[in-house]
Amino acid sequence: MNFRGKSSLLNGLLDEAAVLPTSGSRGCTAAVVELVYNSELLKEPDTTVAEKLPVVPAYKGTVEFITLDDWTKELKVLVEECSTQEKHIYSIPPIDDTSEAYAAWQKIEQVYGKGAMGAYCRQPTESVLHRLASNPRVQSLLSSSDPTREYNAILVDAGDVVPGSDEAKELLKPFNQMKGRTRNKKKKWATTFRQKINSYVYRKGNGDEPQTWPLIRKVTLEGPWHVLSTGAVLVDLPGVRDANAARAKVAEKYLQNCNQIAIVAPIKRAVDDGTAKELLGEQFKRRLLMDGQYSNVFFICTQTDDLEPTETMRDHSDVSDKLQEEEDLEGQVEEFKQQYQEAVADLTELREEAEDDEIDEDQLVNLKAVIATAKSSFKQSTRDLAKWTEDNTARIQHDQEECDALQKQLKPLCAIVRNEYSKQCLQEDFRSGLKDLYKKDDGDDEDGGDVDVNAALPEDFNMDVFGISANDYLKLMKIKPSRDGPPSCFSNAEDTQIPLLRAFVHTTTAKHCQDSVKTFVEQTNDLVEQMKLLCTDSNSDVSTGSARRMKQLHKSSVQSLTNQIKPIATQFKQVIDQKVSNSLASSLKTGARKGSQSAISTVVSWGSKSRRSKSERAPDKNGLYYSTYNAVARRDGVYTSKSAGAVDFNQELCDPMEKEFSTEWQSVLDSTIRRLLAESERKILDLSTSACQSFAQSLRINGVAADRLGNMLNTANRSATTALKTSFTQMRSIARDAQRELSRELLPAVQEKMKSSYTAVKSAQGGPGVFERMKGAMVSNSQRAVNEMFDSATDKLMRGIKALINRLERLLESTATIVGKSLGMSSRFVGMIILIRRP
Repeated sequence: MNFRGKSSLLNGLLDEAAVLPTSGSRGCTAAVVELVYNSELLKEPDTTVAEKLPVVPAYKGTVEFITLDDWTKELKVLVEECSTQEKHIYSIPPIDDTSEAYAAWQKIEQVYGKGAMGAYCRQPTESVLHRLASNPRVQSLLSSSDPTREYNAILVDAGDVVPGSDEAKELLKPFNQMKGRTRNKKKKWATTFRQKINSYVYRKGNGDEPQTWPLIRKVTLEGPWHVLSTGAVLVDLPGVRDANAARAKVAEKYLQNCNQIAIVAPIKRAVDDGTAKELLGEQFKRRLLMDGQYSNVFFICTQTDDLEPTETMRDHSDVSDKLQEEEDLEGQVEEFKQQYQEAVADLTELREEAEDDEIDEDQLVNLKAVIATAKSSFKQSTRDLAKWTEDNTARIQHDQEECDALQKQLKPLCAIVRNEYSKQCLQEDFRSGLKDLYKKDDGDDEDGGDVDVNAALPEDFNMDVFGISANDYLKLMKIKPSRDGPPSCFSNAEDTQIPLLRAFVHTTTAKHCQDSVKTFVEQTNDLVEQMKLLCTDSNSDVSTGSARRMKQLHKSSVQSLTNQIKPIATQFKQVIDQKVSNSLASSLKTGARKGSQSAISTVVSWGSKSRRSKSERAPDKNGLYYSTYNAVARRDGVYTSKSAGAVDFNQELCDPMEKEFSTEWQSVLDSTIRRLLAESERKILDLSTSACQSFAQSLRINGVAADRLGNMLNTANRSATTALKTSFTQMRSIARDAQRELSRELLPAVQEKMKSSYTAVKSAQGGPGVFERMKGAMVSNSQRAVNEMFDSATDKLMRGIKALINRLERLLESTATIVGKSLGMSSRFVGMIILIRRP
């Protein structure tokens, strides 16, 4: 998510000062940025093929551009946005920076240089589009010279290191464990790398010359980053509502396939004006729910060093004692200061009274007494002030120093308290946001009680929340230069929670790697055991006929196992079919009905004079201005406006239907399938063990030695267990990926059906009343589309669900063959040994 502090957070995780641009940097690409560990540094060099040791770059970058076709499609819309109804470019550049024409004009000039559009004022739209699309520089950037690559890419690198060398290994250590010389080299290489990639990814100069960053599809950066050393890949997703469909598709694909999703927001926004449920947005939460990703979200609050202790004290009594102590000391200092000022004022007054010589003769006697008294008071006050100053100067200085020390202790303490408070709030809001998804339009949430909620989230689940101060961390670690000043809050790097977040990345990655490594080790061990079985001598004296009968015994065992597994697969299908029929199918049909019923009112609301804004949108406040309405229609229903924010007509039409079926979708196609696959796995593993034992018993009856059978049984059972677990892991992946793909079919289906409406809007006759004609065209064409739009989408979803269930049933039935292969492999080894040893 695009909040301030995200790039600083990533730099902190990478132990880099500024490999990624921070909020104070120049404008940069809105493309996906993928951060990867540079594993080439670990490879041992081949010293036999060259006299000189080969080197690899410490930092590598791949900048991938969109295709020329993608840009031409977007450019057509942009140029039309800058044109009159008579299809000529505006006579002067747009000056309203909130208008769609201004945004389009600016984007074209970003790509082609400042003043590029000004040179085409009043010229025909088609002619200008042709000239811009034929620009040699743009064509060169967006055309791949490699016929095997769809997208053109530019490579940049920095730093030469011999892979596998001591320097390479040193470079891959955490920053605080590197030698000083290696740290300096790394900083120098990182600076060079940033400078090289700047010209492509970030704004050049003052922005007047042609820029490349608006044309970028994806950026991949590889470096010696210890946080990624366990295999993690960090992906910075700017959003999925990009005006360029190619970039939006890339971001959506990453979101669909990622293992963990981090929501990043400044801590003040996360707590003060947004709960976790508001920051995520309802549509995004539904997507997480249907993807089975709700428990894979964690939250990162940035800029935790940005606080005032007194503000924190208002909300947190935990620190009130410390703060009160500081305020008492400050009060004492102020009191002493006031006493001093009053004493000085008294002395001044006494001097004035003592030095006043304009006195009447009649008052002389009385005045002498007054002067004598004043002089006495003056002298006494002077002595008192001198003594008070002597007695209290050290105390004042001590109190002030103690105040300063307490202030230094108090600020990080307040930050830590606020972090914990924010964590609790966000965790509560996150679970509350999930419960909100189970509420239907009529407010009836009885069907979505704790049982359903706990299906999406374990009962003991608490979302991980981190309060990060990347800026203070980089300063404490001396990664940032001293000219940036001292840390503003923390004095201990651990309190910035960057080390804690880095440990979370390593732990999470290790969990995902563990199963793969375990499977690999088990498969390797099975192979070794099978080879040992082949190589071990056997003194068994079994006839050749008995050995041949092993094949028939094996065939019978597999058939018996198949007959036992088939009912498990059948039951799996029956339960899922029943769940689909009883809940999901009815929810889809109800959702389709609600979608159809509300579609036209939604379409009409887009043209309402009661307009939406970035911060407010409601059914009765959903209208758009003419220029925004037109811009959305030109882009097939998807556009981000400065005044109205992100607009997606297609998603707004989908919302009533998705809201109706999303919870049942997660319950049936995520939770139920996972549960039933787990139950089936346990049953089939038990059957596999029994089949191995039964097969061994049959072999013993046919004369195979008991010791040989023991080895074979153990080997076959381990091999079958490993293969079955791998197969079920694949089934879970297939089910997860298939249902995620299916759940995403509604939106493009609606968009496809609405394209005729968008085309009709764009084709509306210009002149006075054009906006009314555009709205009329949208409504009339949409009425024809919605009659079948949701029903056809429902039918397509049901066909996809049925195909998935049938596929899983076939995969369950095929597990008998998997076990049979393990039995066959072991029995063949025994048979081969018997035949070889036969005299």
